[in-house]
Amino acid sequence: MDFKNLVLSLLLVAIVASQTCCELNTLKVTGNGDAKLQADLATIQIGATTQAATTSEALNLLNQKINQLITIMQSLGI
Repeated sequence: MDFKNLVLSLLLVAIVASQTCCELNTLKVTGNGDAKLQADLATIQIGATTQAATTSEALNLLNQKINQLITIMQSLGI
């Protein structure tokens, strides 16, 4: 047996031995699942920003944006 075959044989034995020694007392389970349910709860965080000359103008613009967002979500059934 030449040196190359000896090395390959020893490598193969080492691989087989390492697989069997490390897999003792080991339980392997593989699986997957799929569940489709209608959602009954959702958490949504949405932000809006505005800039205006006064705080009251900025607040009015912000309220308009938020009301638009609420209207859109309600039209989508959210």
